[in-house]
Amino acid sequence: MKKALLLLTFILLGFSAYAQQNIVSKFSNTLQGLSIQGRTISNHKMAPAASERLKSLSKGSRRASSIASPTTQPQTYAMSGYFFTYSGMAYASGVAQQVAIEDNKVYISNMFPIMLEDREAWTVGELNADGTVITIPVQHVYDEDWYATGTDEKFYMGDVIFDDEANIVDVRPFELRKDGDLIYIDDLNDVGEDGYAVVNHHIGLFTYGENATDIQLYEYVAGVKFSPYAAGELVECPADARVEEYVYRSRDDYGDAVTHQLQVAFKDNDIYFNGLTPEMPNWVHGTLDANNMVTIPSNQYVGIMKYFYTYFAALSVAGQDNNGDANFKIVDNLQFIYDPETGSFTYADANVYIGELIFTGGNSRAVFTAYGEMTISPLGQATAATPSNPYEVFVMDLEDYGYEQWDFGFMLDNKGVNDEYLHPECLKAYMFMDDDLFIFSPEEYMIDGPISCIGYDEPDSNDAYYHDGNVFDFYINKDRNFKRLGVVAAYTAEGETNYSEIAYLDMDTEEVTYCDLTPEQLAQLNGSNADAIHHITTASVAPRHYDLSGRRVAPNAPGFHIVVK
Repeated sequence: MKKALLLLTFILLGFSAYAQQNIVSKFSNTLQGLSIQGRTISNHKMAPAASERLKSLSKGSRRASSIASPTTQPQTYAMSGYFFTYSGMAYASGVAQQVAIEDNKVYISNMFPIMLEDREAWTVGELNADGTVITIPVQHVYDEDWYATGTDEKFYMGDVIFDDEANIVDVRPFELRKDGDLIYIDDLNDVGEDGYAVVNHHIGLFTYGENATDIQLYEYVAGVKFSPYAAGELVECPADARVEEYVYRSRDDYGDAVTHQLQVAFKDNDIYFNGLTPEMPNWVHGTLDANNMVTIPSNQYVGIMKYFYTYFAALSVAGQDNNGDANFKIVDNLQFIYDPETGSFTYADANVYIGELIFTGGNSRAVFTAYGEMTISPLGQATAATPSNPYEVFVMDLEDYGYEQWDFGFMLDNKGVNDEYLHPECLKAYMFMDDDLFIFSPEEYMIDGPISCIGYDEPDSNDAYYHDGNVFDFYINKDRNFKRLGVVAAYTAEGETNYSEIAYLDMDTEEVTYCDLTPEQLAQLNGSNADAIHHITTASVAPRHYDLSGRRVAPNAPGFHIVVK
């Protein structure tokens, strides 16, 4: 599991509050608090009764039966609700969730979207004879060698009850109740008209050690409901269609340029677009008439959308949006004018945009975003261009997460200074420490060979860097002396390489400045390879500590260490 996912939670969830208001029709002020009983969500002391309940549970099987997957085919539901993270941040979710019923047993997958994302963690409850109430006992749901602490932790789930001093007085089963076609958490206190329960109980995901006197509450739900959800059928591109690479250019709802690569397929009078809106990469279908007009019907299913830690079923729709998303009016179709000479597509009606219709819990819906001034033109060959500068440059101390490192992060778009599209495979980012090119070496990082740059089209991450889309992070060990860190973009096409300005971050003031590369720096870049490691010297050769999974940790981190000198 990538440490950057945890870090990005803090960076991105703050921004997501605005985005969530566009997709959730109601957000009770009662659920926006940043604490339980006025206190920060963290370690909480337990009363003896709660401690005995968990101690008894922890003596059971190391792998609880709840971790087993159901044997029947689960049904897809839209689970929507309000969640709080262990840091106290609130977020809304519309997760596409799996629910399976076997006799009176009910299996629910990954009830906590952030902490249990991408895991096969099933919660098991018992359905009553009337089929109206699911009782879910306190249970062990997941084990992990948690990277932030270096210790092997057991995760539990239950209804966490607090007293006025924020002490835990009980951890008990909770219930899901059925109201028509909706299943929601009912705390028997205040269930709103939309089915959400206002938080008095805290259905939480927490860790507990058998001899502990407290628990660490990682995440809890303030209210949740499940709605049966039938996924639409994705459009399939015919196998014998002619598929070509295109560039999509438009404006988002902030008026900023949006540029990305997509595919267009041709077969007779049928034209297919793969990734017509940037968030959704699936196909939609249009028809070309004798006047070179392409008509794309609204309401074509394009799959499940992930936005931060939230998932939505989405349709591709055409509409008019004169005064913001709240006034987005869906129209029957989207129309493009096709130019057979240039192969380009442009809007037929400047007042009609393409957007995504979001389906969340309770079948509520909203337009996620709309894109205007769209043109779709053949990709063509990469031509020489100067890349735009890296931006939103920052540094974060990872010591609190158990790492003796700095996270040097920035964003980089694949566009040139003249807003032209840059081919991702030709774009790279290099890091400078003070005035010298930095090379990540296998001796310091758990990597197979030296790394001098990150390619824009290189996915995923390793011990030296993290990369997802236009988000980049370099991980810098703290045993080095330097005053500033820099990053520069390089774009190579038509036999030449052009560089952006170098963005420097001062480690003392965190001020970001931009300047041209010096001749010496250009020489380092032009000869950048493993031999360039000599440009950087280690200030001190301090022992390096790793946990048993091979991740570098602070010397004082708990758990067993492998020490490399």
